[in-house]
Parts: sequence; C-alpha cells; structure tokens
Amino acid sequence: MLEEMNGRPHHHGLYDELIRCLAKVMRCEFAVIGVLDESGTRVVPFSVLDRHDPEAMTYDIAGTPCEVTLEQGSLFVRGEIRFRFPEDHHLREFDADAYAGVTFTDPMTGRAGLLAVLMREIVCGEEETISVLGAFAECIKTAREAELLQNHFQREAQEQRLYADVLSALNKSGPLEDRVREAMGAMLQFPEYTAFRVVRFDAGKVVPLASVPEGTAVGDGVGHDEIHRIASRMDKRGIAPLGGECSEGTEDRTFVSPIHHDEAVLGAIVFEASPSFDRRMTNRILPRYVNDMLAASIVRDQLEMVLQQSIEEAKHSGEVKARFLAKMSHELRSPINAILGFADILGEDAGASLTRTQRDQIDGIRRNAGYLLSMISDVLEMGDIRADVFKAERKPCSVASICNKVIARHTTAALGKGIVLRAELEGMEQCVLHTDEAMLEQILDNLVSNAVKYTPRGRAVLRVSRNELEGAVVFEVADTGIGIPGDLLEHIFEPFTQVNESYRRRFEGLGLGLPICSQLAERLGGRLDVRSTRGEGSVFTFTLPQRESDSTAAQGAGCASPTTDTATIKARGRAFFEKTRVLVVEDSVDNRTLFDFYLRKIGAEPVFA
Repeated sequence: MLEEMNGRPHHHGLYDELIRCLAKVMRCEFAVIGVLDESGTRVVPFSVLDRHDPEAMTYDIAGTPCEVTLEQGSLFVRGEIRFRFPEDHHLREFDADAYAGVTFTDPMTGRAGLLAVLMREIVCGEEETISVLGAFAECIKTAREAELLQNHFQREAQEQRLYADVLSALNKSGPLEDRVREAMGAMLQFPEYTAFRVVRFDAGKVVPLASVPEGTAVGDGVGHDEIHRIASRMDKRGIAPLGGECSEGTEDRTFVSPIHHDEAVLGAIVFEASPSFDRRMTNRILPRYVNDMLAASIVRDQLEMVLQQSIEEAKHSGEVKARFLAKMSHELRSPINAILGFADILGEDAGASLTRTQRDQIDGIRRNAGYLLSMISDVLEMGDIRADVFKAERKPCSVASICNKVIARHTTAALGKGIVLRAELEGMEQCVLHTDEAMLEQILDNLVSNAVKYTPRGRAVLRVSRNELEGAVVFEVADTGIGIPGDLLEHIFEPFTQVNESYRRRFEGLGLGLPICSQLAERLGGRLDVRSTRGEGSVFTFTLPQRESDSTAAQGAGCASPTTDTATIKARGRAFFEKTRVLVVEDSVDNRTLFDFYLRKIGAEPVFA
C-alpha cells in the first residue's frame, strides 16, 4: 500500500497528446517537456515527441539553447543555430534551422520546467511562437498542479484506511492477543517499522501479547525485567533506545515505548525501526498513538476518547484542505480558458485558409484543454462540496424539461457510438418538483454521460417514475455497457475510483463524477444507488423524496424558452455594444488580449484599468 502511495498517476498520456498537437501546430521535428534535476545542470524529460521512454533522454544543458532559455525565461533562435551552439548534438541530429523554448515553474518539484522545440520550417514569427509555447506551458503547469492534488488526495485516503485497519483490529471481539497481533501487522505497512513485540505488565510479571512478524524476537537480548525497568521510568509519550543511545546512521535500531493508562504502566511496545525512522520527526507519533489504542483496548472508555479526538482532527484537516481548494478556482481555470480562447481566435483569424489537418489540430487543442478544464473543475467541485460551499436553492422545476435537456446534450455522442439514447417519463411529463434544478440536472447529466461513455454499443435509458410507497420520484439511468465487478460496487462512490486501471487508460476522467453525484444527492435529501452485472450493464437509481409543486400553479416551470437562432443573437449583441466603451478590469495579460479581441469584434471599444 505504501508503494502505491509513493506512485504517481499516469497523466503522461495527456502530456504526450499535448506535445503531439504542439508539434503539428509548430511543424517541429523535436519537442520536449522536462524539469531541471536537483543539481540544476540536467533536464529530466517527462514527455518527448514520439519517444516512449522520455526519462532515458535526460541531458546536460551546458552549451545548449536550453541553458540560455532557463537563464532568460524564453528564447527564439533562427538561422546558423548549429554554429551558435556547436556542442548540442540534438541540433546536428535533427538538422534544425530554428529553436524556441519557454520556462515554467513545475508545481511537482518546485524547480524550473522547460518546453522547447526544434524546427526546420518556421511557421510564424518570434512573438507568435513564444506566445503559443507560453500557452502550452501554462496548460502543462496546470496539469502538473492537478496531478499534485490528485497524489495528495490518494495518499491521504490510503493513510486513513491504514489507520482504520489498526482501529478495526483493536475493536474486534476475541482474545486481546489476536487483536494486538492484527493491529501491529497493519502497522508494518509503514516503512519506518520492521518488527514489533508487545508485552503486558501483570502484577510485576511481563506477559508477551504478540510478536510481528510472527516468531520475530525483537530486543531478545534484553530481559523482561530490563524492559519493565526502562518503561516504568519513562513518561507516557516517551520513546527510548532499548540498548542505550544509538549513533546516527545505524541501519536498524530497537526502541521501547510504554503503554500508559492514567499513572499506571500497563505494558510496552518494543519495535525495530528502519533507517527511514527519525525520532525528531512527527512520524514517531505512530507508536505513541498505537500505545493509546492498546491501552484503550483494555480500558474501553479510553478508546472512546482517542476515537473522538481522531475524528475531530481528521474532520478539521479535511475542512482546511477543502477551503484551500475552493479558493483556487480562478488561478487554475484562467490559464485553461486562455488556451481555449486563443485556440478560438486562431481558428477564426485563419478562417477558410486553414487546412483540414490544421483545423483538426486546433480541435485537438480545444479538446485537450476542455478535458483538463473538466478535470480541474471536478477536483475543485469536490473541494467545494467538502467545504459545504454548495447550498440547495429549491424552486419549482419541470422534470420533463430537465430530462429533455440532458438527453439532447448527449445525443450526438451517443449517435456517434451507435447507442440508442432516450428518456422514458412514464406519465411524469407534467411533473413539477420543488428542488434545486441545477443540482438535479448535474446528477442526471453525469449519470447519462457515464452511461454513454461506458457503453460500447446498445442503449442507454433515462427513466422517471413515482414510488408511492416511499413518497419519492425515482430517476433511473440504465445502460448495456461494460458493467462493474461486484467487489468494486461498494467503492464506486469514493473519489478517484474507476472500474480498474485498464478502463482508466481507455476512458478519460479522474473518477470524481459519481462521488460528486452522491454528495449532491445527499444535499437534495435523496440517495444514489447502483446495481450492475459485469459485461451486461449498470442501473443507477436516484431516489428523491417527492416535494411536488402544484402542477397548475407551477405549470411551465423549467421549460425551455423560445429558441433564437445564433445569427440573431450575435446581431443583437453587436447592435447593443456598437461604439460602446467597456471598462475591463483584469490583471492577466492573456485575458486582456482575449477581452480586447472579442469586444472589438462586436464593435465595442475596450478601456483597460
């Protein structure tokens, strides 16, 4: 489990896709994304154009254009580049005529990052080239920030499960020896510890409770009387070397920690610590924390106190992290919106002069930036939910209108896969509910989106019916997709969960859609359930307590307004803003550029504060 905690998620497919799109746009022969190593003299790539093992291409920056780029922040060189940097073998290998590069601060390491390209053909000038690279660099930086957040959430969840294993073992029924053995076995999953021996003091005698791994003689060279003497002289929270003070760098060390209850010493934990254990670090709270739980296993009221304290600390920690995430929305979304905006401008400015390939490349930028924006939005939305930012705003809304909008939104994607997608209202066409329309629509939208995404072929149906027995309206989304294995059903509403890693590679997403749906369902006072058979499909059921409004008084609530064609909307906007001065307050240079472009396009005159 600890090895999994130290692993990093596989976002490299996104970086590879971005670098391929960049290569097509810039028509470059070589492109690299990397970060400086700890020495600051070598670049460690994590994505290289058309290379499967980028880290194998780690290179020294001395005498290369990358060295100058990292010093200046950006660099554009054209003509005689190989003579200017004669020691750079990449320039000879690719016969490049031009080089361009920009830097960014890598959130994962805190060190400088680099995005650089080599070109034989120059498609645009220096300013445009650096601008495009800068936009891609911001996208890469945002992806690394999202990756860092995901790592943090995954590690935190796994550590909490580890603590839960220890607590669960000590709370089980059965002999104390068995519970202690299981609890200390769970503790061995921490790399700081290699072995445990737990003893109990009983009327002056030392009674062994458990040794983990079984048969291990931790501190066997020290007698029971000596363990009793050392533990009895220590305070409640103490840790001491069993054989005296050890010098730094000792490979394996043996320590003793007493088990206290009030003023009584109930026993001791003797443990061997690996070289990664540091007495000065806070991780030494682990044996002391377990000491309290061991004492609480004997004295039940102590357990209640420790449990309550742990729950409050975990809750407070989660709230702080959630509030932090809730404040990051602007900083994370702005660069992605800028990428999307510049991609739109690039497509509109070029107009009919773009080839089909170039249009596909621009669509690739939009698609990947949109996916990244969706991924960041999911992480931030989960943070908002945990921080209790969302409040349900209940008002009359039409069930039919919501369902029809959701189905219409995913019809094109369904048709593209040959999936029959439809809504079955079963007499609920006139139903008007008093609930939060946006939350209800988001729940159904996520469920239908998943149904289309995970159904290779067949059908997906959104059904609405009444459950008179429960006094509820029931929304069902059924599909004939890949289904979910039974052993994973109980985890499907946990953050960052997908069916398995092979599906994670096939289908985009962080696995936050269903957890968000589950949380929103609770906000509305309902519940979200699932039943599924692997290979046959899934049925997600959202049961919402029925607070149906009077159908005549609320008639038409939530129904779509008369449609207006896009050309008419644009004409009205242009007439409204023609020769109008618009004050723009924005600190981002990229966003100011976008505002200037779009406002002038509709005839307005932007004024920047």
